[in-house]
Amino acid sequence: MSKPDWTLMRAEEVDRTVETIFEEVIAASHGEVGEYNIVVLFKPKTWSKGGMEVMGKAALCGAQEKLLSDVDGVITIGWDWWDETATREQKVALLDHELSHFAVEFDDETGEATLTIVGHDVEEFLGVWERHGAWTVDLEKAEAQLRLPFGADEDGSAETFLTTADGEEDDVKLTFTSPGGEPVETTVAVLEQAAEMVAAQ
Repeated sequence: MSKPDWTLMRAEEVDRTVETIFEEVIAASHGEVGEYNIVVLFKPKTWSKGGMEVMGKAALCGAQEKLLSDVDGVITIGWDWWDETATREQKVALLDHELSHFAVEFDDETGEATLTIVGHDVEEFLGVWERHGAWTVDLEKAEAQLRLPFGADEDGSAETFLTTADGEEDDVKLTFTSPGGEPVETTVAVLEQAAEMVAAQ
């Protein structure tokens, strides 16, 4: 596929499915930021940070940008990854990840709400984690969550379970089901790529 002749483009002008997926993710998990104007942009290619490929990035708009465009936040995605590599499940995961960087804070005195950016729940090198274990509170929480069934709450009540696993190595197909819900299929490779997205930002 030839390289796009643009340097930055609103996502809906390039791929109309972005809007559909974005609205699905907002409705499912990020209703608190739904009232803010967060737009998705495409760059022609992914970029590198710390030697790792970055597929997307979330950022707030400054006061001047908001005044001129009425946009509160921006999610920028590499078009080449989105168009040529990503499955629909990966696209959902990426938008879910980037939207998780946005949060709403309330002023203690005025009660005024402000959109802000938050970091990842866990920030650590895998090697350090392997050598020293859960040496921070964040890592302890992460390990506790990883010991629960997929989708479980901290009290152990799981709504989603891994029901099948077929295949070999990265091509293993995983199927998750929840009571009354439709089965969701993914692969080990998809989950590993999602972990790489977290580490790269």
